[in-house]
Amino acid sequence: MLAVPLIAAQRVSKQFGGPTGVLALDGVTLDIRPGEFVSLLGPSGCGKSTFLRCLAGLEKPTGGALTLAGAPIARPPEQLGIALQRDALLEWLDVLDNVLLPADFGGRVQQKHVDRAMELLRMVGLGEFLHHYPRALSGGMRQRVAICRALLLDPPLLLMDEPFGALDALTRDQLNVDLHRLWLARRMTVVFVTHSIVEALFLSTRVVVFSPRPGRPVDDVVLDLPEHRLLAMRETPEFGVYARRMRAQFEAMGLIHE
Repeated sequence: MLAVPLIAAQRVSKQFGGPTGVLALDGVTLDIRPGEFVSLLGPSGCGKSTFLRCLAGLEKPTGGALTLAGAPIARPPEQLGIALQRDALLEWLDVLDNVLLPADFGGRVQQKHVDRAMELLRMVGLGEFLHHYPRALSGGMRQRVAICRALLLDPPLLLMDEPFGALDALTRDQLNVDLHRLWLARRMTVVFVTHSIVEALFLSTRVVVFSPRPGRPVDDVVLDLPEHRLLAMRETPEFGVYARRMRAQFEAMGLIHE
């Protein structure tokens, strides 16, 4: 029996600037089940990030229904992890204290939080940088810290808005591997916004392709790929089949021309 959806979107729309403004989303219907890693794939400006902000309770849809665990999303949900393109680390705190911020905000930093933070940092190769400050870190290291911070309280839902978009290709590859390892260990539900076909296919259990604005799903693909993934998987025939399917969608929408 299939699990009950954690997230349910029914004909969700979002218009900015009133009736004559910009229609960012139109008719988004989508269910996301616990433990799925779902990538929202589409061109820049197609409404992916707007939909993510609606999930986070930072934007209110102008139409349709959007629920989390059966309850309407009216404000940022509790036990939600968010990682954005900008790491937003506090420069005056060291790495460990930056990761501990979610517990510190609640006034409840305990030894279990410190242990958890150190475990996460070790998992992403930063175990030796606990007391370094952000200014001493590379862009990729800073993003690893931000991801660890988002996972500190073991949230059942992690929302990620192009967190690796500003990084060089090699660092982005390594962070894809790190994030996949963390997801395998924790099995939280992840909604990941990207415009990279390769990134979406490498990370996800499922890819939802969005149309140009106003955004709506035009393809929804459950991936039959190995659960434990190495970068070499991107060179396999099976991976290539999915990549060609995604490219064909963008060609059909007039976004890729050869």
